[in-house]
Amino acid sequence: MTRALVAAALTVALGAPVGLSAAAQATDENRIPGFTTVTGTVTEVVREAPHGARGVDDTELLLATTDGFLPIAADLDLVPGQQVAAEVSDGQAVAARTVRAARVVPAPADLERSVYVAIVSPDGFTLEDNTNSVQSVQADLADASSYWASQTGGLVQFEFGGTVGKYVSEHPCGETSAMWNEAIERFADQGVDVVGPGRYLMLVAPPGSSESDGCDYGYGTLGALDAAWNATFVSDSNQSLYAHELGHNLGLAHASALRCSGAQDGVWDGSGYGASCARWRYEDLLDVMGYSGETYGEGNLNTPHLDDLGLDPAAIRPVVGPATVTIPPLSDATAAGRGLRLTDTNGETYYVEYRTATGRDAVATVNAWKPSMGVLLYREDPSAYRDHGSYHLDATPQASDAYDYDRALRPGMTFTTGTGTLSVTTVSQDADGAVVTIAGGASAPVPDPVRTVTLSGPNRVHRNGWVTLTASVRSETEVAVPGSLVSFQRWSADGWRTVRSATTAADGIARATVRLRQSATFRVEAGTPAAASRTVTVRVPRPRR
Repeated sequence: MTRALVAAALTVALGAPVGLSAAAQATDENRIPGFTTVTGTVTEVVREAPHGARGVDDTELLLATTDGFLPIAADLDLVPGQQVAAEVSDGQAVAARTVRAARVVPAPADLERSVYVAIVSPDGFTLEDNTNSVQSVQADLADASSYWASQTGGLVQFEFGGTVGKYVSEHPCGETSAMWNEAIERFADQGVDVVGPGRYLMLVAPPGSSESDGCDYGYGTLGALDAAWNATFVSDSNQSLYAHELGHNLGLAHASALRCSGAQDGVWDGSGYGASCARWRYEDLLDVMGYSGETYGEGNLNTPHLDDLGLDPAAIRPVVGPATVTIPPLSDATAAGRGLRLTDTNGETYYVEYRTATGRDAVATVNAWKPSMGVLLYREDPSAYRDHGSYHLDATPQASDAYDYDRALRPGMTFTTGTGTLSVTTVSQDADGAVVTIAGGASAPVPDPVRTVTLSGPNRVHRNGWVTLTASVRSETEVAVPGSLVSFQRWSADGWRTVRSATTAADGIARATVRLRQSATFRVEAGTPAAASRTVTVRVPRPRR
């Protein structure tokens, strides 16, 4: 698919007619007559929410082709990372099938990373409205690069790759992916390819345009250290926003908080943590994947995100209880075991770290909310991209809607997970480290471990219909196992991919509902170590001609 065809498809999406050349038509015998077929990678994109917004992240899927991005119809049942052949109509992918991905040799983590900048005024703005300059963008980018270098031992750094200069876009605020394609074309006209591992496209809009004109504050593709497609959009001038969006490109989701009224934790049921718990986006004030702005997102990366990057394996220490452990301060970048990784009896992952107001974490003393230092607790966000999001937990909970940043587990206090089977107690702390004890968790004796996992579901659904899959987790004595994390997985050319997660109820049952456009094969996994069910194939009838 040529860049011109991507642009034409997006023009169709905006309501203007366009004709497609015969050369652009695919020869795939399975394509829908009258449609254009393109291949690409399903890519998740996250849109930053206004300050104070709670709830789950605002994400969408785009199809990243060799020449740009295409919208994906909302009813397509696709997951990030899939390589698909898609039928395009009216400027969006309306049908898709999985294709076998080409073998990709992973790029080294310390590859050179260049950011290609387009200083753009969306349609409706003038050139003068964008007060950013190449020099100011380079300064913010240098600060963002310094942040990532400090968190990765110098392995991840970003350099300014060039610019196409200021221009006024043909697209207004809200059509960010179309602006990305426009910028890709402008760079290509200069002989610069911004696609590939180590290449990052960044659009810089007029500062403040998100507050009054509907522009995105930030918008970025969720990728990996070696992702081939990296694109961001920012409409403010601060290093933590630049670093935040580039963090999405590196594969990190948001650093949020889980607030439960009168409780330190909740139990994930596949969609939430119960009526008493609320998920607050960005509410880890120090991690760069939380809020952006002066004194926000300028502390050290939290330990879940350090673990997600995987660039410093010695930084994270897996611990099984019972154990007594000393944790060095997180700001000591040379210390091993700065974070503890714990596994609960239901398979969920928790982290423990110790922060002091030193190094980058000294910013806590000047942040208006004064987030507490000391022993801090986190859990993975199972609903986030690749499980690479985090929830900051509160050891001293108030109401779920309280702006409370005093969350530390002080000496003599105990934190207990929602299942009640894993606990952390702070024994002591000083400038050199904190001593904690761990009890329970996955290593504790389980009286009736998971023995069998079964999956049931219909073998056919109506076209474009929903299907409910039911998992049953039983012990070796055929007793229901409640509180077990179940992964509903779908087979693709790349292997088994998790499409839904849920926790079994008191009867050992967990359910997941998915919408299918094409036949698919499923299985479920549960338990530690994981036990897998037999597969179930659900067929979608072909439409009658």
